[in-house]
Amino acid sequence: MTPHTPPEIMITDLSPLVLELAAWGVSDPYDLTWLDPPPEASLAVARQLLGDLAALDVSGRVTPLGGAMARLPLHPRLARLLLRSQEIGCPDLGCDLAALLSERDIVRRSAPGRNGGGDGLDICDRLELLREWRLTGRAAEIADAAALRSLERIARQLQRALAVSFKSASGRIDSCSVSRLLLAAYPDRVAQQRDTEELRYLLANGRGARLANRGSVSASPLLVAVSVNSGDQGEGLIHLAAPLSEDLLRAELGQRIVNSDSIVWDAREGRVVAVREERLAALRLSSQSFVPSPDVQLPVVIEAVRASAMSLLTRDEPFLQLQARVLLLRRAFPADGWPDFSDAALLDTLENWLAPAITGVRNAQQLAAVKCATVLLSTLDYRQQQALEVLAPTHLVVPSGSRIRLDYCEGAAPVLAVKLQELFGLAETPTVAGGRVAVLLHLLSPAGRPLQVTRDLKGFWDGSYHQVKKEMKGRYPKHPWPDDPWSALPTRRVKPRGI
Repeated sequence: MTPHTPPEIMITDLSPLVLELAAWGVSDPYDLTWLDPPPEASLAVARQLLGDLAALDVSGRVTPLGGAMARLPLHPRLARLLLRSQEIGCPDLGCDLAALLSERDIVRRSAPGRNGGGDGLDICDRLELLREWRLTGRAAEIADAAALRSLERIARQLQRALAVSFKSASGRIDSCSVSRLLLAAYPDRVAQQRDTEELRYLLANGRGARLANRGSVSASPLLVAVSVNSGDQGEGLIHLAAPLSEDLLRAELGQRIVNSDSIVWDAREGRVVAVREERLAALRLSSQSFVPSPDVQLPVVIEAVRASAMSLLTRDEPFLQLQARVLLLRRAFPADGWPDFSDAALLDTLENWLAPAITGVRNAQQLAAVKCATVLLSTLDYRQQQALEVLAPTHLVVPSGSRIRLDYCEGAAPVLAVKLQELFGLAETPTVAGGRVAVLLHLLSPAGRPLQVTRDLKGFWDGSYHQVKKEMKGRYPKHPWPDDPWSALPTRRVKPRGI
């Protein structure tokens, strides 16, 4: 056990206190001196509730309605219920309902169907028990006679406070009026069914809850959940509720229903999903798909590409080669203003280089069809495009006359993979970037397999070529393996027959 009982102000509902202070003209409780200052979180919850009940304005000052609520000896929720009953012309029902919700339950704990305070009877059922008791003078088997007498006493006191004369107990309970009154008192407790089988609900305040027992309210997709405890497994338990129709909800709380558009990228389906929703706080009342305008959906697609680290794009060989070529020139000529085409930079600047090419694109298939190399090349001006072809060409012409592709993606230097025989007589290793970067030569066998990787072609001819020749000459006798590679004619063909 804790050493001391915590002060009540630290654990209780502060909405009655905050309303009373506001009625006195104190909008900030911290302006007062407290033995134990009220917790900020509890104050925030109280202000939120009083705002929902229209008792406080946005600045925290009491409203005329809030002043009237503060003059009633009830919790702010029930005070709002009582005043609402006057507004819609059923104050006697309001008094009965406020008394029912403020006193102990009139259904006996030992009654059939009871289970830890929860049962299959809703609020209207309890009001019917009260009506029957008034008509017959006898409590039903499941009703607690003492609780009924106490409820009757409180209801009469509230009637006197409102100057309401007691009416006959004849007639059925108007369930629609009950729901209207409960909505006024518990706007944050509107509950929407999530799973019919499990009787699970989502409350307007965002909390999950489930019905403690099956009953007459279980068939209703909407409820006003009056009594909700903490429950277990993160969900509350609804012990007392009233069914609610959507028409009534819209009529009573229509001003709180917000229309909003949700436009997101569905990663599983690989497309933009746009839904127009009506929401009451955390509850979604309706949704309808629509096609957003290109300028509205474009940021969503851009963020999807960014979240995928550009995997939604077709980063094919032309794209990768262009990216590497420009990065090489950026390193070789740091003062010339070559753009940063690194993955990180491209991700950061998708709005600049990619957005113009994907206006109107809505799905992954369309994204994959975008020619990213062409899009990226278009971001270079005419001078840069011309310089790119000269300083970082896609191909080099070797001494044999062949035009060989350069691979810029292998590392810091581009790779030229060429058959050894096509470079006979060439002393200097080929370069790019105006002679600043030597290519990495992959000297290939006639079968296209690497024999030597080097940036020193002259050193290869004078050195390891002779060992290579000794190993390869017998394996590929139809190809030239001269003793003097300096004077041999470069060729991509086999030796003429008879030589």
